[in-house]
Amino acid sequence: DTSGVPNITTFLDDDYLQIEIDKESVKEKFFFTGKVFVLNGWLRKRDYTQLSDIIGEYKEASVSIIEKDEEEEPPILYNNNRLVSPFEMIVNLYSPPNAKEIDPTPILMPFYALFFGICLTEAGYGLVIAIASILGLVLLKPRNGMRKFLNLFLILGVSTFVVGALIGTVFGINFDLLPENLAWLRKARYSIMLFDSGKDVLTFFAVSLALGVIHLITGYIIKMYMLIKSGDWVGAVCDHLPWVLLLLAPAPKILIKVLPAHEGLLNTLFYVLLALLEPVLESPWVSTILRLGPLCFKFPLLLRLPKSYDHPQHSVRRCNA
Repeated sequence: DTSGVPNITTFLDDDYLQIEIDKESVKEKFFFTGKVFVLNGWLRKRDYTQLSDIIGEYKEASVSIIEKDEEEEPPILYNNNRLVSPFEMIVNLYSPPNAKEIDPTPILMPFYALFFGICLTEAGYGLVIAIASILGLVLLKPRNGMRKFLNLFLILGVSTFVVGALIGTVFGINFDLLPENLAWLRKARYSIMLFDSGKDVLTFFAVSLALGVIHLITGYIIKMYMLIKSGDWVGAVCDHLPWVLLLLAPAPKILIKVLPAHEGLLNTLFYVLLALLEPVLESPWVSTILRLGPLCFKFPLLLRLPKSYDHPQHSVRRCNA
């Protein structure tokens, strides 16, 4: 009798095998006798009331809270919107954050999508990826991991299409060789395009380099925030602030030389801002921090102050059921 045996479609859909494995793994956490069992588990604080109401419907069952020990590491549960959640797969490929760390997924999402588009720089390929992802979502109606996977490539396809359109690359077509009856395509391309990556190679290189610097600075700032939050002010100032200042230091001079001068109030204000920023970055206190940075790496025991790593309790409750 094979009536209770799932077919191959069931295995492929809804991650059937993984669900069954998880069910068997959970049984290891049960403490039971012939008629009584106890289940330990982690629960979000906001879900405790709902669980308590469900358990309360049964006279033979009860639920109680056990506050976590300081040394315990609670499991994490991402809390991202539909646009960001597909990128949780990328974070999990490396290492998911623990309960005391910042979730990097919302920060990773724009950079990953943008850099993916810059790597392909092809509007045609981006359109193909996006359409294929939409067809997969509509026709297959996947759930869980497969749905996130297709949503991820839908976002990456849109990003690739936008970047490719802005630099004028569509399936490698040379628009200058198009016949006159297709001249409107050439005009449409030039109306959207910011610059031609094939002709303005240095501009494309400069934009990519600037985005890379912004990415690095964002990472250093996040790390500084985490160190300051844990009480390690010296580590934040000595280990990471010098790198931020080092990356920012040449920006005013480079921008003043690279950017063309145009008339107008906004342009004047922009150059005034750059002129004000340059002496700040070259001031003595900034130079002192830059010189202090290597010292922090060389003599960490002399510069790091004693600190406590006592973190507040994580807002997760564990319950017995």
